[in-house]
Amino acid sequence: MKILYGVQGTGNGHLSRCHTLAQSLTKHRNVEIDYLISGRQPSGLFDMEVFGDYQWRQGLSFVTERGRLRRRKTLLNNHWRQFWQDVKNLPVTDYDLVITDYEPVTAWAAKKQGVRCVGLGRQYAFHEPDLFKRLSWWQKQLISSFAPCSEPVGMHWLASGNAIPPVVRQEENACVGLMQRVVVYLPFEDPRDIIDQLQPLDNYEFSLFHPKVERKSLGHIECYPPSRTEFAQHFSKASAILSNAGFETSCEAL
Repeated sequence: MKILYGVQGTGNGHLSRCHTLAQSLTKHRNVEIDYLISGRQPSGLFDMEVFGDYQWRQGLSFVTERGRLRRRKTLLNNHWRQFWQDVKNLPVTDYDLVITDYEPVTAWAAKKQGVRCVGLGRQYAFHEPDLFKRLSWWQKQLISSFAPCSEPVGMHWLASGNAIPPVVRQEENACVGLMQRVVVYLPFEDPRDIIDQLQPLDNYEFSLFHPKVERKSLGHIECYPPSRTEFAQHFSKASAILSNAGFETSCEAL
């Protein structure tokens, strides 16, 4: 079987989940998988070896400011002409199956060219009627249209319709959390604001991971650029994590 796997590159949750899945999928010798990443510039991607010679497209992404989604700027700042050109030119008929983790180029190309497409990820859990009816009008449009698929397989905390449990790393972890160590992962916030808020809390030791910081020490605050390996190491030794309300990080913490 030949599969095209589209991964949304905005944030690290989608990439982290697909990184874990890609490691498992390499064990299946009768499956050939090509990966396509979009939603983030290539210079901002890291630890991508598991995806092999992956493809990249501009795709679509979200504009956030101070932790809030900006709808107008999201609509105006995306390169819509380039997006539809990429959708038109992507030869998904070369594949038996398309899998999309909320990645819109592969999803729309499959829809336009009539190729079977499985939507695998947190957002697809909201296709379940009980969850979908709780969304606002804007959220319903986003879930239905951003990265459409023919077969949604969502991930949810509890068993619900076609939803499956979360996918997280299965690494050996014999470390005991250090009571004063807190991992901070707030990639959509201004790192200066985060540091200002953490500075007075000198009875804790913070490991701050952020795409806009370099490796440096600020007393009880240690700053790190994104690193899947280093983040996991600090994660395993912490007693708490401070993060946005993303799905993947919360699952790994639990």
